[in-house]
Amino acid sequence: MSLQPTMEPPASETLLPRFAGVGDAADLCVVIVNYNTAHLLERCIGRLRVASRDIAVRVVIVDNASRDGSAAFIREHFPDCVLIANEENVGFGRANNQA
Repeated sequence: MSLQPTMEPPASETLLPRFAGVGDAADLCVVIVNYNTAHLLERCIGRLRVASRDIAVRVVIVDNASRDGSAAFIREHFPDCVLIANEENVGFGRANNQA
């Protein structure tokens, strides 16, 4: 399974600002719980960037011990997202609470 994007993002998406960092003020915090869905993250994050163009957003991704390389993919492709990489799958509710 390839984790590479299947298509180039529109030019308007490549110019979007980064998400707010941990020490930065944010208007909204978005929590994404991930388990073996690296193939969906690029589209999800891309659309979130477009939708949040005018507000400061912090994105926290909790990876629930995925076996598809999700954590490495997140680190490489979304360095402006906060990653919590669990060593075991703690479930959806607990993962949300971690964020």
